[in-house]
Amino acid sequence: MGPTIHLLGPPRVLRDGDVAAPLRGHKAWGLLAYLVLNPQGVSRHQLAALLFEEAEDPLAALRWNLSELRRVLGETTLRGDVIMLPREVTARVDVTVLSRGHWSEALLLPGLGRDLLDGLHFESSASFSVWLHAERRHVQGTTQAVLREAALARLAADAPAEAASIASRLVSLDPLDENFQVLLVRCLAAAGDGVGAARQAAACRALFARELGTEPSPALTDALHTVTSSSTARPAAGRAGVLAQLEAGEAAIGAGVLDAGLLCLRRAIADADTVGDPALRVRARVALGCALVHSARGRD
Repeated sequence: MGPTIHLLGPPRVLRDGDVAAPLRGHKAWGLLAYLVLNPQGVSRHQLAALLFEEAEDPLAALRWNLSELRRVLGETTLRGDVIMLPREVTARVDVTVLSRGHWSEALLLPGLGRDLLDGLHFESSASFSVWLHAERRHVQGTTQAVLREAALARLAADAPAEAASIASRLVSLDPLDENFQVLLVRCLAAAGDGVGAARQAAACRALFARELGTEPSPALTDALHTVTSSSTARPAAGRAGVLAQLEAGEAAIGAGVLDAGLLCLRRAIADADTVGDPALRVRARVALGCALVHSARGRD
């Protein structure tokens, strides 16, 4: 097994669970990050111009940093005119898990929510600084997307307390994103923490008034009252009963009676599952999804 590379937060390399000898010089970390995020390979001249433009001999500086990487990753890697970091050389790279893995894997990353190469600066390499700034923004956006997906998945799986915990991490990353605030309030309300949901909504309003000089949209208030609990009533009789529930739910939503309509649609899902008709199960879920997105004025 190769080493595990952590580039989110303060960078480090682990081998067999222990921190390997650190790389000497921040340029080596920058080089490692660039190779990880450009798996197709990069020419030596391009790397030298990107990271070592200020050196008297950029190619010599590149050779030294490549030898430093080989000391940690293995002597057989990073050779040739085109430098490539084969995936089999490493056991795991956190930025790869974040961008390509499942959200459940990303949640376990110790650096989730931290900057790429956090704490390292490259003022002497202007081109690399521009690249790193763009990659940090990309990592931040990917992190937010993963956390949002995880929160919605746990909410849909009837685990609202877990969803609220994840949504709180999302809000901490960008408190001024109204969608994140609405999601957290909805998760807290679904978890039965009405007081916490109300406090979060009030804190959001105060924050928006102070920082943006505006009020959140009605979606924040709606999130306090949206019913997301599963139906506990006895199932209706057969396919006809499911269709009746669907029609009743859609009619209630159309009339603006949101809570009752959502309960009917959730009841239709539970009943469709007992009937075992795949098409009916899909239709019931689509109806509920449309109601939550449009009638509840959500943004999911």
